[in-house]
This record gives sequence, C-alpha cells and structure tokens, in this order.
Amino acid sequence: MQITLRTAKRVADFLEANRHKRYVILRGGTRAGKTYNTLIYLLKLALQEGKDVGIVGAHLVRLRETALRDFEEIVKDLPLIDYNRSLLVFTFPSGGRIKFFGADKGIKLRGAKRDILFINEANAIDFEVFSELDVRTTTQVILDFNPTGRFWITEFMESHPHPEWFAEGVFTYRDNPFLSPEHVRAIEARQGDVRWWRVFGEGEWGEASGLAWYNYEVVDALPEGVKLLAVGVDFGFTRSPTAVVGVWKLGQDFYVRELLYRHNLRLEELGVFLRQYREALYIVADSAEPDLIAALRRQYNVPVVPSRKLELKASFAMINAVRVRVVAGSNNLLNEAYKLCWDGDRLLGVDDHAIDAMRYALHAVMAK
Repeated sequence: MQITLRTAKRVADFLEANRHKRYVILRGGTRAGKTYNTLIYLLKLALQEGKDVGIVGAHLVRLRETALRDFEEIVKDLPLIDYNRSLLVFTFPSGGRIKFFGADKGIKLRGAKRDILFINEANAIDFEVFSELDVRTTTQVILDFNPTGRFWITEFMESHPHPEWFAEGVFTYRDNPFLSPEHVRAIEARQGDVRWWRVFGEGEWGEASGLAWYNYEVVDALPEGVKLLAVGVDFGFTRSPTAVVGVWKLGQDFYVRELLYRHNLRLEELGVFLRQYREALYIVADSAEPDLIAALRRQYNVPVVPSRKLELKASFAMINAVRVRVVAGSNNLLNEAYKLCWDGDRLLGVDDHAIDAMRYALHAVMAK
C-alpha cells in the first residue's frame, strides 16, 4: 500500500537518507515538523516493510496528547488497520505494528524487543531508561527534542566508540511548508526574546542552568511513615486547569504528589475533593483569589488559607534548597518542571499550574 501524506520535505528526506544509521537525532525548534514526519516515516516502515516499532515518551499522559493524537489523525482514513485502544497498539496487514507507551509505566512495558524505537521529547527521558530501551532495539533509535538545555545525548554522542553510527539534523519552522502565514508571523514576532528565539526559533542549544526547578528526583511511591503536611491549590476552572498537589515529609525529605489536574472543574467539585485532605496541617491556595478561598471555607467547610506572597526568584531558590522527591504518576507536574526556565527575571514555560500548587504548599511548610 502506498501512502501519500503531506511531509516537510527536509525532515522526511533526512530520515530516509539516514535509515541505516543506528541513531538519528532530530534537534530543532517549534513547529519544525520533527515529530509528525517521524510518525509518517515509521508508518511506512510498519505498513510496507512489516517493522515492529515502539514510540515512547517520558509520560504516557503527554504522549497521548501529542504524538499519539497526531498518529491517530494520520491513519484515520487508512483501511485494514487494527487499533487496540487499551494497549495503544496499531497492527498492519504486513505483520508490522506500532506501539505507544510511556517510560513512566515501568520496566515491564519497556522490556519488549522491537526493530525501531522513537523517543519523543528525548530530553525528558533519563539516560538509564534510554539505555534499557536502546539495548532492546535491534535496528534504529530515533530521538527528537527542543534543545532547551544540554542533557545526556551530547555526552553519549561524544564518548561513543562509533561516531559513524550517528546522524544529527537541526530543523526549524522554516522547514515546515504547511505552516500558515499567520503562524509564521506569530513565531517570528518573538525574535526579540533572545533566549526563546535561540531554542524555539533557531533550534540551537539553550542553557540547562536556566531551569527554574531542578533539585528533585522521581520515586516510585510514598514510603511508609510519611506525614501529610500540606496541600497546595492553584485555581483554574475553565481556560486553565485546576491543580492540587500534596506535600509529605519523612526525616529531612519532602515528597510531593500531583493529586488533581483538571479543566472545567466546578467549585463544588473542588470543595468535595479537598475535604478528604483536611487532615493536612495546611490547605493553601493562591492568595490572588480571596473570594474563591472564602467560598471554599464558607460553603464547603474546607480550611483553606491564602498562600504566602514571595517574589518568584526567592520562591524557586527556596524550593531548590531542599530535597524534594516527586512520586511517579505526577505527570503534569513533571512535564511543567522539564520546561519551566528563566529568561533573566522572567519565567519561560507554557504551564506552571501544578508547580504553583506545589510552591504554595512547600512555602507553608517551610515557614513553620
């Protein structure tokens, strides 16, 4: 079966030209077509050559919202495809298949062998996870990412005994002919934002040192003996999600877990949800919303207090000064952490709702 789909030619040609390389690295800026064209390339290999393909992201929740959603759109009109929606596996008449999975789902799901692996947003994957996936892939590993900061891929390339196994391409929005003139203008309007433009406009490396929150590690579960100290709330309701994050402590270590992250949440639903955490020493919400805080206290008997007001630089300096362990499954919190960075005194990042909720809770505990 022949596939005719719109492709960004430069990205598509790069993938085809390097199909026999072990590692193909797609570095670039926003709207360059890296992920979309890789999905088309992999579809052809599975459909026409019977390849077994794995597509992985750091967190399954985000992978569903990005690469999986794009792939479902690509194949929606193709006949004779079996799609197991519970396992996220596409099977083709050729015998090939494409499976989507999250690295956060554990070694059991990462363990299967495959012909080709695509690591979407590779800078959000730990090197240990990459190594596990790499050794179980027989033919090729493709990685894409926005170069917001240096990570393990540069050292891996530089120290590898076979540099000829690598192909690295840099792509930008200029390589995507399907962007509307309005979209191009919106991107180019940010040229004055030097830090953003370097990474997302030109596809060049940014600085990892600019990450707003970096002093954390991910753990599998809350350990026995932890005590719930605080719950932080960042209001959203409609245009933005409402985020709720809990903070526990054991010894000198803080543990945080995302409890809620949802759009279109009614105040009544939030009040009922928060009641189950009244054992916490503090339930803290955004001080910029005094009416909502008062309503939660008056109507739903939730002992919410307003958050402390701290300048952002001081706030992040405070949370980076303590040991924080993020419980696995806190997908939105981690996604925000990977992307939130400083441009001088200004924060760059699409979302910070869960991180704000966490900050409110940690501030309350640390001021005790």
